[in-house]
Amino acid sequence: MDRGGAWAGDLRCPAGSRGALGWRGGLSLSAPAGQFVYQRKSECHFTNGTKWFWYLDRYIWNQQPYLHFDSDLGRFVADTELGRPIAEYWNSRPEILAAERAEVDTFCRHNYGVEAPFTVGRRGECRGWGWCLHSVSPPPVIYMVPLCAGGGD
Repeated sequence: MDRGGAWAGDLRCPAGSRGALGWRGGLSLSAPAGQFVYQRKSECHFTNGTKWFWYLDRYIWNQQPYLHFDSDLGRFVADTELGRPIAEYWNSRPEILAAERAEVDTFCRHNYGVEAPFTVGRRGECRGWGWCLHSVSPPPVIYMVPLCAGGGD
């Protein structure tokens, strides 16, 4: 359940490794051999300051989302058949669900306090970038993206 802090980066898997699509609580599904890219994206969406946060933890295999945790639902949801057994297993583990639900406070609210002076507090400032000429800016999102890219057999 450890994310390694606010780490974002690239994790290289050994050539010939098959990779694992799930790692919590001992459940691991072997991935097909060959070239693959595994991503996990944790997102915090918020409006009205700290009144409401929506935490999404997405699991992606070769650019195809297969599983996500939705804080509004409070559980994991399978996006494909590949994610179904993982979602069922993780949803049956109270400690995993509690850890994911806690991310709204430990990841989203915490990082909002750290990042707000540099993002929310600077809305409307423009330093010559074309996209900031528009008066409407998208809601801020905080991403944490570990990445695993590996070679096949």
